[in-house]
Amino acid sequence: MDFYVGLGLSLRQTKRALKLAYNVSPSAQTIQNWTVSLAYRLGPKINDLDLPLSGIVAVDETYIKIKGSWHYLFTAIDGKNGCIIAQHLSKHRDAKGAITILKRIIDQYQGQNFVLVSDMAPIYRAAVHAAKAFLKTDVDHRQVKGLFTDDDNSDEVYRPYKNIIERFFGTYKAHYKRHKSFSSFDGALAHITLYQLYFNYIKPHSSFDNKAPLVVEDSRGQPIESWAQLIRWINKTDK
Repeated sequence: MDFYVGLGLSLRQTKRALKLAYNVSPSAQTIQNWTVSLAYRLGPKINDLDLPLSGIVAVDETYIKIKGSWHYLFTAIDGKNGCIIAQHLSKHRDAKGAITILKRIIDQYQGQNFVLVSDMAPIYRAAVHAAKAFLKTDVDHRQVKGLFTDDDNSDEVYRPYKNIIERFFGTYKAHYKRHKSFSSFDGALAHITLYQLYFNYIKPHSSFDNKAPLVVEDSRGQPIESWAQLIRWINKTDK
């Protein structure tokens, strides 16, 4: 996981790194299977992990390629604590995808109020209206125009939060570029799931004193800094 998720190596590069570092030669497909299996085990537990929610959520989407076709990764990030709150991988950049990610944010907040910050895309306005109509949830929605969009309704006070998620996507795209295109939807979803855990709990961030956004401790009171520690902590938390 350190090679494939932490360093962002492709499957073939991870295979070579394992050979050079540990003199083991699993196939690229075996590495893929390991990744999907781990994500399958840890994915359902992510929503049960307590997150320090600040009440401000920045949401946006970017594109990734799967089997040569573009897909869209919707992501919600806490505006102050910098952690990923929720993600959703979709074949389309549409209202359904926006509603799905908003529903996951609402589930995390469990009835508490929050401010949703997005760009001017109408899919987010549609999602907010759907939340009110079908989920009985009023969302305080603030929209910020893009760099090349002229819109007098832009709420510029919230631009710093939009910038946070744009920086996240810059980091993720730089991380993802070695993959060029994922070979399967399951493989892409597995990588996204594990990257969320890596980003929140392991990856050092310069804006957080070179610590992860969420610092958690193991049973001995030591900060978790590796995949093995993180997996043990998640399994223990789940019990």
